[in-house]
Amino acid sequence: MITVFGYDFPHKKTCEGLIQLKLLNIPIKMVYLAPWRELHVRQPSVRISGRGFEHWQPSDICRLLDIPFRRVHHNSINGEHDTGIILGARILEKKTIDRFGRGIINLHPGKLPDFRGLDCVHAQYAYNGTSGITAHWIDEKVDQGKIICYWEVPTYHTEDWVERYDRNLNLQVHVVLPEVLEMIG
Repeated sequence: MITVFGYDFPHKKTCEGLIQLKLLNIPIKMVYLAPWRELHVRQPSVRISGRGFEHWQPSDICRLLDIPFRRVHHNSINGEHDTGIILGARILEKKTIDRFGRGIINLHPGKLPDFRGLDCVHAQYAYNGTSGITAHWIDEKVDQGKIICYWEVPTYHTEDWVERYDRNLNLQVHVVLPEVLEMIG
């Protein structure tokens, strides 16, 4: 069974990922939804999501689709788990990662190890025009865990980096997530 990390506020990857998992009939043990909080860290150099857009509340999706969930800070979860998937999470501590027998999968919107962090889609666009998604098992280092696989995202010379970001996110949830889950069995 899959344990999901997501956010407890309107967040596209969390919402669409939960719906996709349900449509794929993937058994979900628990969804841990972290509350919104002000982050006192370096913010990305560019904003990738607009303000004022309406989106679903992840807890409402869980209720409607009969998916078990809890509202907790991700590093406060208890119990043992098999496999985790990140659909929205802050940095997870080693003690949290170690609760997962197989590990926790992240779908990173960049080519690792070359493009790490929140700015990676914009950085790839500005640096060499490529775009990709890396599925990897997380460890205590940010965006440096063992790579499962890499997908190149199609690029078009007429697009801006925001269009590319949207397509990258869409592919993460609707193509890469199902394929990675099938790959790991």
